[in-house]
Amino acid sequence: TNGVHTSGTANAAVRWDASHTYKGLGAAFSNDFSLKINPFEVSTGRADLKLNSDIIAYLDNGGFHLGNVFGLIPIPEKLPLPDVNIAYVKLKNGDTVLLETNQSGSDLQLKTKTGQPVKLFIPALKSGSTIPSFDVTFDITVNTSTWSFVSGGITVEAGPGTSLLDLQALLGIPIKIQKVSYTKVNGSYKFAADAKFKLPDALGGLPVDLSGLSFDQKVLRDR
Repeated sequence: TNGVHTSGTANAAVRWDASHTYKGLGAAFSNDFSLKINPFEVSTGRADLKLNSDIIAYLDNGGFHLGNVFGLIPIPEKLPLPDVNIAYVKLKNGDTVLLETNQSGSDLQLKTKTGQPVKLFIPALKSGSTIPSFDVTFDITVNTSTWSFVSGGITVEAGPGTSLLDLQALLGIPIKIQKVSYTKVNGSYKFAADAKFKLPDALGGLPVDLSGLSFDQKVLRDR
């Protein structure tokens, strides 16, 4: 005989070191799945370890094989840029992840789906209960321990003759935001804006271009 036979489904968990144990998985056994007792190994068939529809790993006569182990990683609702009090991207709607996720070495690629932008929120420019938000698309890679950026960036820019945000109307500041970005600057990631500032009428009322404005939690600063 081929040993112990089983089929159907069961509850399962995966543990690959002392700090990474994931419960709540399901095991789906093929109809021909069987185990040898001596030596203890899979004789025939296959067992899939699944989280919802994702195959996290599977076991067969060739051993234990990793699948989409990044399906185990709990995706946060908000991706900080670099702090959620300054700016963030919404990654989830309830339990639904809004982007494509793919393993990239030891990191995780986050990519917006074709024709499905996600929202960038800027709490640093909040007025009352209104948080400015914009549709964005991107292809980035993040470190899943810190959720800091490894590569890529996020940028949104106004079209010709328009602005993203008029801070005169929002905060009483004579500045119009033309572009916001979270990109690598001099080796580190920075959330910044390009804007136009209107001089007082006594000085001609001319617009002045401002580039690379940085953000604190409640303050827009010139570099």
